Amino acid sequence: AHNGVTVTDANLANLVAYLQQVGAEESTAPVNAGAGKGLTGRYYNSTNLSGGVKLTRVEGINFGWGSGAPATGVNKDKFSVRWSGRVEAFATGTYRFQTVSDNGIRIWVNGAQLINDWTAHSSTTDTSGTINLVAGTRYTITVEYYDSSGQAEARLRWLTPGTGSYVVVPSDRLFAN
Repeated sequence: AHNGVTVTDANLANLVAYLQQVGAEESTAPVNAGAGKGLTGRYYNSTNLSGGVKLTRVEGINFGWGSGAPATGVNKDKFSVRWSGRVEAFATGTYRFQTVSDNGIRIWVNGAQLINDWTAHSSTTDTSGTINLVAGTRYTITVEYYDSSGQAEARLRWLTPGTGSYVVVPSDRLFAN
C-alpha cells in the first residue's frame, strides 16, 4: 500500500511537527500549510542594492543561477537582490535559518540579524543561532544577496522544531509585502 509514495521536504517537516504533538497537552493542532507565494524580490544591476530596481517579482529563495543572469534585464554578474516580506512558522519551537550562497548574503528575522556573510566567496553554507517562533505567527524577514562574478547561488533553508535536517523554506510559508 505504501509503494511509490513520496513525501516532499516541506510535507515531511509538517508531518514531524504534527506527530510530535499527538498525545501532547497542546490546546491546538499544528497550523495548516500557509497560503504564501514567496517574498518580494527587488533586483539591482549593482552589488550594493543601489540604483534603480531592474526587476520585481514574488518568489521563494532557492536559486542556482550558475553563470547566467537571474532574468532578462538583470546583469549576469555584479547584481544584487533584496527579498522582503514575512515568514510564517508552522509549529511553535526553536528554529535555525541557513543559507547557501556564492557571494554575499545576510538575513534579518523580526529585526534581528541572524546571518551576516557580506563577502565575496565561493559556495558557502552559513547557519544562524536559534530563534523561537510561534505557530501561525508571521515575522518580518529580509534577505539580501549580491553576486560579484562567476557562479551565483542563493538558497534559504531552515531547521524546524523536532527535525534533524535543513530544508528550503517553502514558498507557501513566505508572504510578500
